[in-house]
Amino acid sequence: MEELHSTEALDREILEDARKRADKILKAAAETIKKREQEWQSWLEQSRSHLKAQYEERLKAAEKEIMSRLPLEKRRFRSLRAETLLKKAMDTYIQGVPRSQILALLAHHLEKRLAPVVASASEEVLVSSVGLTQEELGMVLQKSLGTIPWRVAEASFARDPYPSLVLEGTGWRIRLSLQELVEDLLLEKRAELASALLGEGVLDD
Repeated sequence: MEELHSTEALDREILEDARKRADKILKAAAETIKKREQEWQSWLEQSRSHLKAQYEERLKAAEKEIMSRLPLEKRRFRSLRAETLLKKAMDTYIQGVPRSQILALLAHHLEKRLAPVVASASEEVLVSSVGLTQEELGMVLQKSLGTIPWRVAEASFARDPYPSLVLEGTGWRIRLSLQELVEDLLLEKRAELASALLGEGVLDD
């Protein structure tokens, strides 16, 4: 019996020793895997940074070479970039302007254009519009036409950032759009806006 207990104790000792060895091996393997993952991530980051720097350097070199060989193209490219940035800046600005101010601007310019004909206009004015809701159209026309009767000939009552209007009477026709007003402003303020966005050097192009 004593010999049996001794054998069982030895078996337990062997099993415990094997378990400890297995735990040690598994722990070492897990640490090795973790270390390899960290090394792999580090290598990926270094490779990505290296490739990015290499790409940017080559891009700058290619751009410099092209610009040095083609001064005319450089000016053309710079001018195109300026126009793109100006239009983008203006679009961003327009999208941030309250709708009430857009409507007031349209009413103001429409009233100015109607001034020469509104005094003699007595018959119904035909109106076509795009980009204005029915309520917005009424607000704009009430401010600019006053008591002169008007009727919608054609309209798309869907709100748009760049609405437009066409008014027709006997012997006259007036067209007004926010896009036109924005383009006029860009033309008028181009030098000032370009200088603010791109620096004064762009004005030499």
